[in-house]
Amino acid sequence: MPSYSISASEIKYASGSSWTSGKARQGVYSSTRYEGALNFPDLANFNFSNAAITGIQMRVTFGPAGGASTKYLTLYGGAQNSISGSIGSMRGSAFGAVSVSSAYDRTVTLDFNSGSEAAIYNS
Repeated sequence: MPSYSISASEIKYASGSSWTSGKARQGVYSSTRYEGALNFPDLANFNFSNAAITGIQMRVTFGPAGGASTKYLTLYGGAQNSISGSIGSMRGSAFGAVSVSSAYDRTVTLDFNSGSEAAIYNS
């Protein structure tokens, strides 16, 4: 089965509308809420009319923050073609949340398949 790989051209996080490059942070720390954004511009040029996507993989590194409990990674569609402005102006429709057990200070590969995460494929 053929595959298509892309990388994010922008990886940033914000608390409000001030964006910082380098990582896509998500959650609350010291009462400040952070949200991250990843930009995959090559998807805009991909011809989806002749493709049947059945799986998506994303490799995610969780830092040594918070506890060793389950973490939730919430996925949204993008509302813009670049990362700028307020968090709210960047966020499109929610695709859903993915839970990752024991996420503290480790890298995991998340597998999204069209059966168990149908909302991601139907958005």
